[in-house]
Amino acid sequence: MSADCFRPFILLGIGLWICASPSLANQSQDKDPVARLGSLYEALQFQEVVRKGKELLKHPERFTPDQLARIHEYLGLAYYSLGRLDSARSHFVSELELDPDRRLDPIRVSPKIIDFFNRLREQRQLEGGKTSFVPYVRYVFIEDPRPAAAWRSALLPGWGQWYKRQKTRAGILGGAFWTSVLATGTAFYLERQARTHYINQKNPPEIQQAYDRYNFWYRSRQLGLRLVLFTWMAAVTDALWTPASNVKVQPTVGEEQTLGLHLRVQW
Repeated sequence: MSADCFRPFILLGIGLWICASPSLANQSQDKDPVARLGSLYEALQFQEVVRKGKELLKHPERFTPDQLARIHEYLGLAYYSLGRLDSARSHFVSELELDPDRRLDPIRVSPKIIDFFNRLREQRQLEGGKTSFVPYVRYVFIEDPRPAAAWRSALLPGWGQWYKRQKTRAGILGGAFWTSVLATGTAFYLERQARTHYINQKNPPEIQQAYDRYNFWYRSRQLGLRLVLFTWMAAVTDALWTPASNVKVQPTVGEEQTLGLHLRVQW
C-alpha cells in the first residue's frame, strides 16, 4: 500500500490531537491550581491572579514549599504589574524565604521585574538571610517525627508514641507489649516446671494429667510469643504511619497586611 493511503488517518490523528490538547491542558490546570494561576498571569489578568492567589494562600497546608513559592511569585509579578510595589516586594520576600536561590524566568518576566527581584535576593544574602522588608507570610515547617518515633518503638514499644507526645497510645501499646512479655515469661517458667514434672512422673494414672498440664503451658507460651511479636509490630507500625499532630496554620493579620503566620500544634 502506498503512503497516500495512510494520509487521511495521519491527518485525522493530528486533528484529534490538536482538538484534545486544549481540553487536556485545561484538565491539568484544574488539577493544579498553581498552573492555573500562571495561565492567568500570562493572560495579563493581574487582578484575577491576586484574587485567586489570596484564596490559595488561605490553605497553605495543601501545597508543597515549591508550590507555595510559585504562588508568591505569581502574586509578586501581578502586584508589580499593577504598580503595587510594596505588596510585590512582600510576596517576593516570602518566595525567597521558601527558596533563597530562586530566580525568575527571563523568558516570561520582564528585565525590570527581574532586576527588582534580584536586588531583593542580593540584599537578603547580604543581611544573612533576612531583609528589612516584612514578608507577606513567614512559614514554619515542622520536621516529621515519625521516622525517629519508629526506631524508638522498635527498641522499646511505646517509646515512639511517647516521643510524639501521644501518651494514651504509648500507654496502650507499651502496656500491651510488656503485658504479653510478662505473660509469655510466666508461661515459659510454668512450662519448664510442668515438663520436669511430666518427665519425672512415674504414677501411670497421673502421667496423662501431667502431660496435659505441660501441653497447656507449652501452647500458652507459643501464643504469648505471637502476641509479643504482634504488639511489637503494632507499636512500630503505629509510630511510623500515624500522623504526629494536627497542625493548623492561622494568619495573624488581615489579607492586605504583610505579616506572617503562626502554627498551633494539637497533640
